[in-house]
Amino acid sequence: MQLHGKELEQQKCMSNILNFYHILFSLEKEGIHCNLTLVLSFIQAVACAQAGIYLISPFVGRINDGYAVKYKKSYQPHEEPGVFLVKDVFNYFKKFDYDTITMAASLRTPESVLELSGCDRITIPPAIIQKLEKLDLPVENKLRVETAKKIENLVKMDKIDENTFRWSLNEDEIGNEKLADGIRIFARDAVKLENVIKAKLISA
Repeated sequence: MQLHGKELEQQKCMSNILNFYHILFSLEKEGIHCNLTLVLSFIQAVACAQAGIYLISPFVGRINDGYAVKYKKSYQPHEEPGVFLVKDVFNYFKKFDYDTITMAASLRTPESVLELSGCDRITIPPAIIQKLEKLDLPVENKLRVETAKKIENLVKMDKIDENTFRWSLNEDEIGNEKLADGIRIFARDAVKLENVIKAKLISA
């Protein structure tokens, strides 16, 4: 693998890439584990699992933001749309034996973190970790593999082709809008990061 003409050790690379259908298959086939970020809808998550993606990052806070703006409503942690999405994805993956790791991201409160205890992984900002240390609440495992296995009303989706993916994503109004917004933000940041890396490689 190369970056600006410099060889990188492939086994030490984990690519953090935006969730586009047409790149879901390529890097994993090359042996590069991928974190598909900006997962904001269920169809994205299932497409990633079907493609054998190593890890996905559903963005809890961004999903909540979209619902709060659209419906002019604030949500308690146990009823947050972002929390529901992570739980649905976790249960689906475990029910149907997908290996893709669910890593909840963009969490804004310690209570939201506790609602997702038992998730494969959770990325937590330092400020939320500090609040968790001071929180006097019982901690229980909310997500369990054995519980997911017993869910009877889950139906395994057929293989998702590109047309199905794009149409289903389009039908998810909030997920689609927040994905577009996130891509714009990530694209600007990616250009900044690439310029920093390029300067360091040239000076090395």
